[in-house]
Amino acid sequence: MFKILSVLILLVALSCAHRNLSAEQMKAEMAAAGVSAAGVTTISTFMESHKPQKGGNRAAGKAEFDAMLATLTEADRTAFQKMMQNKPPRIGK
Repeated sequence: MFKILSVLILLVALSCAHRNLSAEQMKAEMAAAGVSAAGVTTISTFMESHKPQKGGNRAAGKAEFDAMLATLTEADRTAFQKMMQNKPPRIGK
């Protein structure tokens, strides 16, 4: 029984770990979606400097993110938004 439970916990941990993309994977995904190199740099720099914080103001964070998106070219903004729409929803967020 303990072995089965251990294997199940390991599988759950691995499946959750797989969902968290590294910064390099996210950059590659954005580039593949058609976001320019400048757009990828802008978005990734923003995301690295604005990590979600427990108890943080989500509305303010979204407003800042939307303001950053507005600085991108129309093509980059469209490619990024299309990429995000095609991603599966994140569980627990």
